[in-house]
Amino acid sequence: MRILVTGATGYVGSRLVTALLADRHQIVAATRNPERLKRLGWFDDVAPITLDASDPVSVRVAMDVAGPIDVVYYLVHAIGQPGFRDADKAAATNLAVAARDAGVRRIVYLGGFVPADEALSEHLTSRAEVAEALTVEDGPELVWLGAAMIIGAGSTSFEMMRYVGDRFPLMPIPSWTDNPIDPALPVPLGLAGGLVDSLDHPMVASASGLRDRVPDPPGGLLSIDDAIALALVDRSNRQPKPVNALTDPHQLADSDPAWAGGDALRIRRLARTITPPIARPTLRLVNIVPGPLAGALRTGLDILFTLTPKVRPA
Repeated sequence: MRILVTGATGYVGSRLVTALLADRHQIVAATRNPERLKRLGWFDDVAPITLDASDPVSVRVAMDVAGPIDVVYYLVHAIGQPGFRDADKAAATNLAVAARDAGVRRIVYLGGFVPADEALSEHLTSRAEVAEALTVEDGPELVWLGAAMIIGAGSTSFEMMRYVGDRFPLMPIPSWTDNPIDPALPVPLGLAGGLVDSLDHPMVASASGLRDRVPDPPGGLLSIDDAIALALVDRSNRQPKPVNALTDPHQLADSDPAWAGGDALRIRRLARTITPPIARPTLRLVNIVPGPLAGALRTGLDILFTLTPKVRPA
């Protein structure tokens, strides 16, 4: 099939494109900034287009440039930005209308679980609103996949868990945990806050009919322990690989956010800038530094680099 993937530079999108190419589909990779696509290992195997879902003109032009499309994967979100709910609804409507007019027959949307019996967080409410906005009269059929926490190095939810787990091996739960607090993590504040707000809600897939429609992957479903173990393989890697060269999609890719990978990797990256090449293999010793100490050291290095005067040639 000819498939358009929006959000192709993100964690899920970059790995999805890798899998679709492996299945010999023709891929049109859409992003607001095509320059970002060039850092993905599969760039030469896709057709890149510029698509800003917040701009209906940009979406229509992108669909015209893309040519005939069978399926659109919708992986766009504005969580962490002010007014993200309205922005996400408008973007979804723009895409759905343009897809209908272009003759697209199916939209696959990765959203969240939406419990029906309680008040929802802004994030989960937005996910449901996007699904509604993607359903337009006479438009493409919508396949809504609900995800809770996606386990994998580079995934925002997993990276938040990684940093907290590394830094706090023992966590008492005092009353102040109910207070709004800036997260002491390198994950962007708005993004982390929106996800944390959703932790009050139980999200289970036991009632889903997905397994009646989609077979289990080869080897069966992964346990949570196996998934986490695969995501932590990158601890021993000196440098993350291109996303299409990963031996497993749970591993960290070189196109994942700079804040992903844990404190030890961030320390190695910072230290490489001041370490002679001959001594760089010794930076792997950072992996044995205890998590809380690595977090403090990484924070100190960040501050030091920020405060260091930048000297530029005249």
